[in-house]
Amino acid sequence: MKKLVLPFFMLCVSLSCFAQVKFNVQVGVNLTEMTQNEDYEPKISYRLGVGLEVPINKMWSFQSALLLLNRSFSFDKNASQVTPFFDGYDRVYYLTDSKVNALYLQLPLQVAVRIPLYKQCSLKLSAGPYLAYGIGGKSWLRNAAVRGNSIYYENSDNQKVPVNNLRREEKSTFSVDGFDRFDLGLALGVNFEYRRFFAGVGFEYGLTPIREHMPKLILDYLRGNDCTMVSPHYRSFNACVGFSF
Repeated sequence: MKKLVLPFFMLCVSLSCFAQVKFNVQVGVNLTEMTQNEDYEPKISYRLGVGLEVPINKMWSFQSALLLLNRSFSFDKNASQVTPFFDGYDRVYYLTDSKVNALYLQLPLQVAVRIPLYKQCSLKLSAGPYLAYGIGGKSWLRNAAVRGNSIYYENSDNQKVPVNNLRREEKSTFSVDGFDRFDLGLALGVNFEYRRFFAGVGFEYGLTPIREHMPKLILDYLRGNDCTMVSPHYRSFNACVGFSF
């Protein structure tokens, strides 16, 4: 976390001597996808932060912010398969569900151009890289098999646990075998400004993989039917409103 907070603080202090520097607060939402993985669906999540803008001339400026944002995903899959048992053949139903929450501190570094529209209204286009660092979040995965009226749970040690103990295997999103904490990517934004208020939309694409080896189809992977591994990236859409001072 210090890797992003300290540089942002030093940037604010070093630029505070410029009379034209503007600060802002902003709140918004994210909708983030994982590329290549075909199971996880994006969930709308929050983003909030404080930012600054340093004018270069009447049209161009440099802008940055320290953002706290959440990226959230989930899936709920099921499948059936006829399987041989010692007493004959039977149909087994496989049920798998999961949810991922990843909390990041993000530092965008962007160049922006302001296009005047009418009186105190303007349109601002921005582009540049961003740095993000994962600071927390929980994830869980549950895998169950159903045969007839009996339900058993298969945990990570392939042990069969009674239905009364059916539970989610929860862990930190950024654990040793979880997501990578560091994320580097590119960001684009369009803001509509009126006086000190602004509202905008943006797009972000991660250049570093979320995880080096991740099943493309998690349910098929757990059943041993498809062991294809991928290295997904983030692809995010966002919207925000804010106030400059």
